[in-house]
Amino acid sequence: MAATTRGDAAWAAVPHEVRRQARKWFGANSGGDTSMPELWLRGANQVVPSLSALARRGKRGFGLRHCPWNTFNASGTIELKALFDGYGSDKGFDTHMLHHAYAHIIETLGGRGAPLRLLEVGLGTRSKGIVSAMAPWNKPAGGAVRSFRDFLPNAMVFGADVDEAALFNETRLVSLALALALALVPALAPAPALALALALTLISARRKLTS
Repeated sequence: MAATTRGDAAWAAVPHEVRRQARKWFGANSGGDTSMPELWLRGANQVVPSLSALARRGKRGFGLRHCPWNTFNASGTIELKALFDGYGSDKGFDTHMLHHAYAHIIETLGGRGAPLRLLEVGLGTRSKGIVSAMAPWNKPAGGAVRSFRDFLPNAMVFGADVDEAALFNETRLVSLALALALALVPALAPAPALALALALTLISARRKLTS
């Protein structure tokens, strides 16, 4: 699909192979993914600086390392995948395997019974005007936050999205406009380690904010 939005001239000058790799690794893979392809390159340029800034957060900071999914062995991993799949979240897909990482992070923070506060950035909007909108065949928004709410019986789960039409509230689950949620991050997630979990979802939020 040809670029038809702002940045057309700059995007057209990008070599084909660079464009192909940009979409492969940094495309939103969403319903509106091809509407603003120049965001693929913008996202690629933001990943390393964003992860570097994340690593420097806190008094001592914390390191980032490559962790293949099959090196994790946290309890509850399979149950978390079942919740993701049941609620329609793509986090448990074979192409993503994020249930391994999330279960591991949760275990290092005290396990499923810990009174955690978890913030998920991006609920899964269906609004066509937003680049990272879900494809029409996806289940309704909120699959991931509902999964975390059920997986963590003593946690308070927060969700945030730029699309206020995607917001909803349920038992132990509160969703907020993205700008407000980010302003409240120090109160919602005071533990620096929890920021590692947020790193898995912040990139999609950046794509929405730059659209």
